[in-house]
Amino acid sequence: MSAPALPNARGRVLFIALPVVLLAGGGATYFFFIRPKAPKPPPPEETYTCEINDLTVNLADQDRAHFLSASIGLIIAGPHPEEAVEESHAHICDAVVMVITQHTYKDLLTPEGKQVLKDDINTAVTAVLPDQHHRVTDVLFTTFLMD
Repeated sequence: MSAPALPNARGRVLFIALPVVLLAGGGATYFFFIRPKAPKPPPPEETYTCEINDLTVNLADQDRAHFLSASIGLIIAGPHPEEAVEESHAHICDAVVMVITQHTYKDLLTPEGKQVLKDDINTAVTAVLPDQHHRVTDVLFTTFLMD
């Protein structure tokens, strides 16, 4: 019996190079054509700041008259939010006044009470916006003075 013949140099190169080329081609095909593409991020949402300046309202206290003087910025998001704000500006102001007048001086002294007021304003204003695609994303107090 004789020993098996070793392939010549050309055979060895093919024996090594062919699988490498096939693996590289398969990897490139997967990377460029088959691999799932990452979804494109949605376009940034339009926002508009509705400012309600120099608002002064009575608070809900029964024992003594208290008032709140504030300026408020409402960040409204959705398609063409400035048009939605223009269309319903009076309703927005009314909703803010109605919400504030339900709170008491003592409630609004704490940071937690102010946050509850912000949340209530957010809910009330979002409800009066003319389109379900618009919503309040933030309520900002730019001035806040109580007596």
